[in-house]
Amino acid sequence: MTKQGVHHYYLGYILTRLLPIELGRVLDIGCGSAPYFELYVKRSITTTLCDREKSSSKGDLFVVADASSPLPFNSGAFNTVISTEVIEHLRNPRLFLKECSRIMGQDGILLISFPFMYPLHEAPSDFFRFTPFGMKHLLEENGFEILYAESIGGIETLILDMAAKFFIHISLGTLIDSISKYISKILSKKPHSVKFDASKIKATERWSVGYVFLARRIS
Repeated sequence: MTKQGVHHYYLGYILTRLLPIELGRVLDIGCGSAPYFELYVKRSITTTLCDREKSSSKGDLFVVADASSPLPFNSGAFNTVISTEVIEHLRNPRLFLKECSRIMGQDGILLISFPFMYPLHEAPSDFFRFTPFGMKHLLEENGFEILYAESIGGIETLILDMAAKFFIHISLGTLIDSISKYISKILSKKPHSVKFDASKIKATERWSVGYVFLARRIS
C-alpha cells in the first residue's frame, strides 16, 4: 500500500465492515495496485481486476480497459463490482454507472467510494467531487437502490488526513504512515452513516474526506 494518510486506511476499515460475506464473481474496476484485494479475495468465487493499464498481478484475470468507455464484459457477468476512488477521474460518470449496472446480475452489489474534501490529485484527470446527495441521485438514476452510505469520518478525520498528507509530502512518510494507520483504526470504530434528511445533519457531519456507498442493482 502506498503512503496516503488517514483516508486510505480508514477506507479499508469501512470496506472490511461493509462488504458482504459472499461476493461471488467480483470485478475491481480502476483497481490501480489493488490495495484492498486481500479484503475481498477470500469472499469471492473469481476476481477480475481492471484498469487503463496493467497495474497488478493479483486476481484470476486482469483486463485492460478505460472505465470512461463501454466496458468489455458481458451483461450480468459479475455479482459484485468494487470501485474505490475512481469515479471522480471519469469524464462520463453516468456512463460508468450505467455500465456497472449492465455488467451486474439482478440484485448485484456495487461498492463505490469517492473523495469529497480532498486535494487535487492525478491531475489533469481529476474532474469531479460528488456530494452524497448527488451520488444517490446518479445511482438511483441508473437502476440502483442505496443499501447503506457512510462518510469517511468527520471533521477530525479531515484535519488529520490533511496533516498526514502534508508531512508525507515533506518526506516523513514512513513514520506518518504508521501513525495514520493507528489513528484510522481508532476513528473508524465509530461509523458516520450518511443522513439523507438534511434537517438531521449535524454541523460536524458536513465535513468529510469522502464517502462510501453500498448499493444493489434492482432494474
